[in-house]
Amino acid sequence: MGKMIWRGAVIGGATGVVVSVAWSYRRDDTVDMALARAARMGAAMAATGGVLGLAVDRRRRRRAPAVRRIAGVTVPTAPAIDQAIDVLTQAAEAARPRVGQAVEVARPRVEHAVDVARPRVEHAVDVARPRVEHAVDVARPRVGQAVEVARPRVEQAVEAARPRVVHAVERAGRARRTRTRRVAGFG
Repeated sequence: MGKMIWRGAVIGGATGVVVSVAWSYRRDDTVDMALARAARMGAAMAATGGVLGLAVDRRRRRRAPAVRRIAGVTVPTAPAIDQAIDVLTQAAEAARPRVGQAVEVARPRVEHAVDVARPRVEHAVDVARPRVEHAVDVARPRVGQAVEVARPRVEQAVEAARPRVVHAVERAGRARRTRTRRVAGFG
């Protein structure tokens, strides 16, 4: 695999983890929620970075860097994207220990906050449960009546929208086929 794919995946994954840790910290998530969010976002951003790295790698292969003479010296030119990725890679590698340290420092505090909040949340759920059940019982007949009143209007709206939806789906299919032909032609 290309070097750019790995770089993109590493940068994307690190960015996703850092952003998700920041979000979790701001939202006061539990450790489990924070770790799950970090894993999901890190994986998604790593995949996105890998795809972008693949695109850059393919573009670089197509457009091999030109060799220019500058002040009598032969110097290969590097695209700005390569330079930016190098800088981002160095920044991600420099930030990795600090992010890990911040996670380790925050973990006991987050776990303590979870332990402190758990009884209060459980009490709030116990207090709210009868009220929510009563509200559901009161609302159920009204919702059923609203559904019955709205059903003919919804069916009418669906029938009115059907030709437009069919037309939009046909247009999207044609556009996708055209796009596929264009991509296959340039591959």
